[in-house]
Amino acid sequence: MTQTHKFTPLLVLTTLGIVYGDIGTSPLYAIREVFFGHHAIPHDLPNVLGTLSLFFWSLAIVVALKYHVLVLRLDNHGEGGVFALFGIIRNSTHQSKLAVVVSAALVFGACLLYADGMLTPAISVLSAVEGIEVVTPAFKDMVIPITILILIVLFFFQKRGTDKVGRLFGPVMIVWFSTLVLLAIPHLHDHPEVFEAVNPMHAIRFLSEKGVVHSMQVLGYVFLCVTGGEALYADLGHFGKHAIDTAWFSLVFPALVINYFGQGAFLLGHSIDDGSNLFYLLAPQWALIPLVILATMATIIASQAVISGAFSLTQQAVGLGFFPRLKIIHTSSKIRGQIYMPFVNWLLCLGCIALVLGFKTSSGLASAYGITVSMTMMVTTMGLYIVATKIWGWNAKWVTPLCLLLLFIDISFFISNAIKFMDGGYVPVFLALFLYAAMKIWEWGKNRLSVVYSPEGLTVRDLLDLKDIEWKVGIPRRINFFSPNPVTSLSSIIPLTLQTFVSRIHILPMELTFVTVRILNIPFSENGRTEKQLLGKGISSLILNYGYMEDPQILEMLNQEHFKGNIVVGDHEIFSDKSSRWLDFRVRIFRLFLRLSNPSYRYFGLQNQPRIMKEVIPVEFDKNKATLLDVDY
Repeated sequence: MTQTHKFTPLLVLTTLGIVYGDIGTSPLYAIREVFFGHHAIPHDLPNVLGTLSLFFWSLAIVVALKYHVLVLRLDNHGEGGVFALFGIIRNSTHQSKLAVVVSAALVFGACLLYADGMLTPAISVLSAVEGIEVVTPAFKDMVIPITILILIVLFFFQKRGTDKVGRLFGPVMIVWFSTLVLLAIPHLHDHPEVFEAVNPMHAIRFLSEKGVVHSMQVLGYVFLCVTGGEALYADLGHFGKHAIDTAWFSLVFPALVINYFGQGAFLLGHSIDDGSNLFYLLAPQWALIPLVILATMATIIASQAVISGAFSLTQQAVGLGFFPRLKIIHTSSKIRGQIYMPFVNWLLCLGCIALVLGFKTSSGLASAYGITVSMTMMVTTMGLYIVATKIWGWNAKWVTPLCLLLLFIDISFFISNAIKFMDGGYVPVFLALFLYAAMKIWEWGKNRLSVVYSPEGLTVRDLLDLKDIEWKVGIPRRINFFSPNPVTSLSSIIPLTLQTFVSRIHILPMELTFVTVRILNIPFSENGRTEKQLLGKGISSLILNYGYMEDPQILEMLNQEHFKGNIVVGDHEIFSDKSSRWLDFRVRIFRLFLRLSNPSYRYFGLQNQPRIMKEVIPVEFDKNKATLLDVDY
C-alpha cells in the first residue's frame, strides 16, 4: 500500500525547504567551474550558448523527465531512493540475472549516496561562505572556521525533525529562488540572445567542436546542476510525489534556468579574468552583504535534502537487513517517512568537517563531487527499466529506447566525472566502498545467524515431551520469554531464549509467556494493542501492537498480575573458530555492529529493570555456517 500525503500549500512550502536546497544552490558554482575552473574555456558567444544549452537540457531530461515523470513513480510503500527500488525488485517474482546484478548495484548506489551526503553540505556551505571574500578579503582566513561552525549548527538542529526544519527553511527558499530570478533579469535584458540556448543544436555543436576529452571535462561541471536528483528521489517518503512535482515545475525549474541564462548573459557583457565568485558579480555592490547572508542560508538548506535522504536510506537499509538496528526517532505523527537518526546525523557531520579541512575550497570539492551521484543515477536507470518492463508490464517498445537514452546520458556524465578521479573523486568512491564492505559483512553475519533460527527447531510440544523435564516440578513462578516471532500454538517454534534457558538449568517454569512486540504501519495503535492467547498447561502468548510514533514501553503490561515475573531477553555472543584471518576479521566487525545495534530490551524500555535476565546465546562462526554452542536438548 502506497503511503499517502495530504497535499497542501504548507506541504509544498516544506518541500521547498528540504528537497530543493541542493539543486537550488548549484548556480553558486556550476557555471563558474565551466568558465573559470581547472579546465576553463573562453566565455565567447558560441561557448556560452553551448554551455547554457547543456545546462537547460540536462535539467529538462535528467531531472524533469527522468526523475519527476518516471522515477518518482517507483515508490515502495511510499518510500523512495535506491533501497526502495531494490525492495521492489527483490520482492517481485522476476529474478533474472540482470535483476540480480542491478539489485547488487543498487545497494552499492546507496553507499555512494552516503558519500554524497557528506560532500553536498561541505561544498554547498563552503561555496556560500567564500562569498565573504567578495565583501572584504580580510575575512579570507575565517572561511573554513565559519563553514565548520555552520555545519555543526545545521546537524544540531536535525533533531527538531524534517517537518519543523522544512517549515523554517521553506520561506527562505522562496526568497532564494526569487532572488535568482531578480539577479538575472537585468543581464538578460542586455543580452537576450542567450535564450537561443533552448535550441539543443547549440549543445550538440558545442560538444562536437570541443572533441571528446574537452567535452567530457565540461560535462563534468555541467553535471553539477543535476546532482540533487537522487536526493530528490530519496526524500519521496517525506513529502510525496505531488508536492515535489508542484514545487519543481512552478518555481524551482524556471528560477534555475533564468539564473543560469543570466550568468551567461553577464559573461557576454563583461570581460573578467577572475570569475571565482561569478554568482556574486551579478549583484550590485550594495546587495553583496545581504546576498552572501541569503546564499549561506540557502546552502545550509541545500544540505538538508541529502541529510534527510540519508535518514530515509538508513531506515530502509535497516528494514532490508543491510544495517544494524540504529535508533530511529519519528518526528511527525502524520507522515511516517519523517525521521531523525542521531548516529547517522553525527557521522555525516564528522565526515563533512573532515572534507572541508581536507579540500579547503569549494573548487577543490567540486573535483571530488559528482562521481558518486553519476554512478547512482546509472543504476537507478537500470532499475527503472527492470521495474517498468518486467514488473509493471509497460510497453518495451517505448520504454527501451527511452531508458537507453537516459542511460547514455548517465554514462556520459559518469565518464566526465571519472576524469576527476585523481583530483579528489577517489575520496567518495573509497568511502562508498568502505560502507559497502561493512554492509556486506553485516548481511553475512545476519544470514549466518538466521540458520540458528531455523524453522526446523524445537516446538513447544517437543520441549514438553523431553524426558528430562517434568512439568509439575518446574520453577514455581512465571517467566516471560521474548520471541521475535509470535508463538501462537504448541506447534510453534520456541525462541532461542527459552532453548538456552532450558539447556542451562534443565527445567521449565511452571508458567511461561512468549512475548512478541509488533510495530504497525500506522502512527498510533488505537484498537487491539494487546493480543492474549492461552495455549494450555501454563503456557500463554502475548502480542503487543504499537504504532511507529509510539515508544513501545511494555513494562506496564508486564506488571499486570497475569504476566508478573522475570523477563528473559536474548543477547548473542559470537565466536570465531579462527580457521582463517579473514573469517576472524569479519566476525570482529560483525560483533562491533551488534554492539552498535539497539538491543530489543532497551528499545522496549526495560534497560533498568532488575527482573531482566539476559540469556546469552553463544554462536560460533566457521567457514561454512553458524552453530549454536552449549545447547543440550
